[in-house]
Amino acid sequence: MYAQLFLILLLGCTPVSEKMGLSEVQEFIRKGSSQAVPITSVLSQEMIAKIDSLLLGKLTLDAAVQIALLNNPSIQVIYKDLDIAYADVIQAGMLENPTLNATVLYSEEGTGQHTEFSIEQNVLDILLLPLRKKLAREEYNQVKLQVGDAVLEIINETKTAFFILQANQQLTALQKDV
Repeated sequence: MYAQLFLILLLGCTPVSEKMGLSEVQEFIRKGSSQAVPITSVLSQEMIAKIDSLLLGKLTLDAAVQIALLNNPSIQVIYKDLDIAYADVIQAGMLENPTLNATVLYSEEGTGQHTEFSIEQNVLDILLLPLRKKLAREEYNQVKLQVGDAVLEIINETKTAFFILQANQQLTALQKDV
């Protein structure tokens, strides 16, 4: 019995993968844009250096898309939504902590004491656990698709803006030649 209780407590301490679902989001984006997209809700120094190097070079379509994806605050917010949905999945798989009660009763005659211990657990919480987990996973899948869709939308908007810029530059060059 103690071994089973210890095992249950130990399972509550298992680390979880922070990358859950990110590969699926990246694959969804790759299929829709043939673009490798780093998914992170925090800009690292390495990413800032990459943005700076892209800005210093000649602006290409790929560079414009990378800059738009790496240096876009709305994308960072979208990725935070993914982090929050992931935390909800983890939370849904956890039970409420049981309540431990201890009572010590002393007799008025001084003949001794009576000690009682009890553990209480919400049974409904245990019964609803599979449903909560399923709902949280479905909501997380929905957020993954929303993130992928938002990233693809930004990629398409960036490509459209790049092509408009390119067309305007070519038109200006033609007007100078005439």
